[in-house]
Amino acid sequence: MDSFFKVLFEEIHTLLASLGGLLLLFSGVSYLGFGEPEAGGTLLVFGMLFGYLAFELWPQRPPKP
Repeated sequence: MDSFFKVLFEEIHTLLASLGGLLLLFSGVSYLGFGEPEAGGTLLVFGMLFGYLAFELWPQRPPKP
């Protein structure tokens, strides 16, 4: 059961990191003029939030040998 939760937390971590990266990408596209500039700022904030949650608040794992 312990391995189930370990895999689940790794999947959640990957999902947060991917979502944060996609939001940052879409905010950059919006700032370049393809869409609403106001939406780009909102996506930028949420992308940074998800990136922070994925990489700063999550326990850091030692590198695999």
